[in-house]
Amino acid sequence: VDKPLTAPLVNQTGPAQIEQDYLDIKNWLQRSRAKLTLMTNKRCHRVFTYLYTQVKEVLLQCRMPITHIEISDACGIWTFPQEYAQRENHPHKYGYGVLLHTGFHYIDLLARFQQLNHLLGLQEDHVNVRACGTTPYDVLHQMTADIYNRLFHTDIFTPEFEQLDWNAFKQYGILDLLSSFQFIKGGAVITQASLTMIQNSLSSRDFLPEFLPFHTCIPGQQTLTHIGIFLGPLFYARLSFCNPTKLTEERPLPFYGVELYRNSDLIGGKPYERQIFKNFMELPYWDRPVTLNFVSKEQIVLDWLEGKAPHTDFEDYAMPIHLTSLVFDEIFRQRSMLERKSPTCV
Repeated sequence: VDKPLTAPLVNQTGPAQIEQDYLDIKNWLQRSRAKLTLMTNKRCHRVFTYLYTQVKEVLLQCRMPITHIEISDACGIWTFPQEYAQRENHPHKYGYGVLLHTGFHYIDLLARFQQLNHLLGLQEDHVNVRACGTTPYDVLHQMTADIYNRLFHTDIFTPEFEQLDWNAFKQYGILDLLSSFQFIKGGAVITQASLTMIQNSLSSRDFLPEFLPFHTCIPGQQTLTHIGIFLGPLFYARLSFCNPTKLTEERPLPFYGVELYRNSDLIGGKPYERQIFKNFMELPYWDRPVTLNFVSKEQIVLDWLEGKAPHTDFEDYAMPIHLTSLVFDEIFRQRSMLERKSPTCV
């Protein structure tokens, strides 16, 4: 199945339903011979697997837990005002947004890294979560009709903005998410983590809605990804990726970079290493190069067809599902506070 597992986020009951859906399906699977796999392909993506392996190796060597996790992804999908109400692919109008689009991959990665601490007997007994985000209501106050008109040399956006249902836009799903986590054991914080998902970010879109190709669900997408993992004062691993839509001599083919920093005088190894991964691979049965993301998706499908799921066993999704539920609880709490503080928009 596609990620996320379910997305019943149209009101405040949605967060609890996400977790209940997972538990219900898990219960049914225990009485079935079926094998259910989520398409969380970054679990077997070549680069993310390399990063995970390097962190795990140092963690076990030093018996030092992961103390900080930083994950940010800016996907640069520029949705125009009226398109928010029209889009069915990666929509926001049903109340869910970026966390259940691209974001679920990254909250799954966050949980997967954090759970490496369990190898040291540091299973958390409590998680603190703080989260807030912006809806189309906010984003269209950041970038007004005047800015649109000036950029595209037109005046069509003034009446378009006047016709928007602003109150409805307040209830749309989150575009940009800021969230933080504390994983606590016995009253002590073992790991702090941050997850930032930004859709309203650098984009290459330069055309009006009337020129939007029918098949395009992510206009102007330009991905910027960063992951940082700290093992206190002993080790730091960093992954970075940029995938520009338009390539020039100054913007070459996209690649992943993984950097490793060690306190080598204490733990050995090289003080600094850098590994580069090209984003495209040649496969004998494809007539064109394919991305590493595509290769990892293919691997999940092949594993499932063979009746195995080494990277995506359904039991392993309890924590990312739980964190997703907690984040949305917090988002709805923040939204209720804003509604109490601000007057109704007419």
